[in-house]
Amino acid sequence: MLEIENITVSYDIATALWDVSLSVREGKIVSIVGSNGAGKSTTLRAISGVIHPRQGTITFNHSRIDHLPPHQIARIGISHVPEGRRIFPHLSVIENLKIGALPVKDKNRMDALLQNVFDLFPILSERRNQTGGTLSGGQQQMLAIGRGLMSDPKILLLDEPSLGLAPIIVDSVFEVILRLNRQGQTILLVEQNAYRSLEVAHYAYVLETGKILLEGEAPKLIDHPHVKKAYLGR
Repeated sequence: MLEIENITVSYDIATALWDVSLSVREGKIVSIVGSNGAGKSTTLRAISGVIHPRQGTITFNHSRIDHLPPHQIARIGISHVPEGRRIFPHLSVIENLKIGALPVKDKNRMDALLQNVFDLFPILSERRNQTGGTLSGGQQQMLAIGRGLMSDPKILLLDEPSLGLAPIIVDSVFEVILRLNRQGQTILLVEQNAYRSLEVAHYAYVLETGKILLEGEAPKLIDHPHVKKAYLGR
């Protein structure tokens, strides 16, 4: 579904990604693990068009997208849930969700997507008229994921969904990731919580200082000596 080939990404004179290649198969959860500053979020920004690669290609369903602006990339089925949630704090829960549904033109489909979000996150249904800024951190993360789902994406890019959340809420977030995947949702997950990320993923990449260091089936990477030492504290 998604193919990144040899991309290099720079911010002014600083290079954040060096010759990075990775792929995501339809219906799978693929994880990118790495420490803070490794280039994980930059990878997602390059996919969603927030920043364009200096070289290399990004292909989605056999079409190049590395030259497209973010709104066009969203319309073709790529939804980016950014780090830090980035909800609209002065808008209500329902207004935040409907903004996410802008690419969806069929009202019946939008209603079905909204119901699915409320099934996943019942608290959002209860607080649909509450402003986003008054929600707890965990509820705001639920809202951010829900808003991402409202565009009816073919692939969901999740950037640090567990960041800053209490352990019990982290458990809920990863349960939702698994539930979405069981529904058929393809997911590219960026996460500092390496163990939880590898636990839910089918395939994973280890990104260090802007380069892919390791890749493989996620259960096998959990047992890799470098991953154990660098990310799992074992």
